Amino acid sequence: MRFLRYEFLRIFRDKKVNLFVIFLFVLSLYYISVGISEYMGFLNKKENFIAYEKQKVKQYTNYTQYGGYGFRVLYELSPVTVFFTNSTVFKDIESNVDTLEILKIYHSFKGKNLFTQKGSFKDFSGIVFLFGSLFMIYMGAGVIESKNYMRFVLKQMDLKRVFFKALFSRLFWLNMIFVLLFEFVYFFTLIKGISLHVQNIPYILPFLLYTLLFLNFFFCIGSLIKVLSKFEMITYMWVFLFWFVSIFLIPEINRVYLFNESQKLPTNEKINIKKLKTLMDFEKRGLELLLKKKDSLTKIQPINIKLAKEYRKNEFMLNVSREMMLRKKLRNLINYYEKSSLLYPSLYYSFVSHEISGQGFYGYLGFYDYIINLRREFLEYYIQKMYIKRSQKIEPFVKHNENIFGAKNHLPETYLYGILIIMCYCIILIGISYFRLRNLIYKK
Repeated sequence: MRFLRYEFLRIFRDKKVNLFVIFLFVLSLYYISVGISEYMGFLNKKENFIAYEKQKVKQYTNYTQYGGYGFRVLYELSPVTVFFTNSTVFKDIESNVDTLEILKIYHSFKGKNLFTQKGSFKDFSGIVFLFGSLFMIYMGAGVIESKNYMRFVLKQMDLKRVFFKALFSRLFWLNMIFVLLFEFVYFFTLIKGISLHVQNIPYILPFLLYTLLFLNFFFCIGSLIKVLSKFEMITYMWVFLFWFVSIFLIPEINRVYLFNESQKLPTNEKINIKKLKTLMDFEKRGLELLLKKKDSLTKIQPINIKLAKEYRKNEFMLNVSREMMLRKKLRNLINYYEKSSLLYPSLYYSFVSHEISGQGFYGYLGFYDYIINLRREFLEYYIQKMYIKRSQKIEPFVKHNENIFGAKNHLPETYLYGILIIMCYCIILIGISYFRLRNLIYKK
């Protein structure tokens, strides 16, 4: 208790610390407000989107138009996104489902979307990542005041007790600051009318846990640098350098490497050309067959039905297999990125943020799969209406908001490994700090 009280006074009697904590709370409040505003704007966009798509179908006069133009599918954001507004792999995305062979997933830049730009760290999770890590590495460097102070304290108790009690007492209060910060922004979102459902909590809490461990990692680094630099003023130069490399340089190197690896994937254009050639070859064969029977209308209808079923069974599935081949390669690259990110906390923090937001790599893959399956169902619907039933009245394919894909928050499968790895890092750093301090104190 004495150490807890002492560290509490050391932390909160420091005007610089108090100002920084106030700054952190105010900045977090601002960016969570921005996140809430953007999410509310999305909900309004969703309502307009649904209304427009319903009206659009009513304008079609035949199924040829419906099949050619199709309908759009919107990626619905999760309310959890208010914490990760710009810490996502993608923003608002849409797709178009039709009877053509081009799978389109895109982000519209028309109208006000042109002015919606992602900015590094411009959200709650980014603020914690940037300023939280800087604050913690600085506070870690100050946990042991000086070598002479330690020698004075050691006249009353042993080194192990002083070191570990001082370190964990300071960590306790610092962690409390960030726990209160999370509670503050969480209840603020509730007050502002964002419905964070019960099913969102299993994702928010793991994010909080990893965030605390991520911040503790930087605290441990700060305390180790202080000891390794023998309590000299140069400590803070090394502290800042390590922080800069971890927050900016390593993530950028990783991003460039991942981009270069992604260039090895087949291009959309290459796959689309193959798919288009398959479609054109089929249409050419079908046209030749129909021309032979052009003088017999009674024979053309059965041939149309036969060709449509043949296309669905063969050419369409061949083109789907090409999309799935691309998806498999994309999934392999994402798996590699996930596992390599485990090795360094700042990389894995970003990966966890992406996935828990619902707008990460696996969220994209889920949307990709959904569009492929929806296209298959729409083609079946089109063949039934166009060739088999020969319906004149346009009946909409979308009846229960099938054109809205609900984002799924995703907890990475490697999450527990990430927790274990960062905990091991912290234990190792604390151990090295202790033994190095002991050598310094008892060095003759």
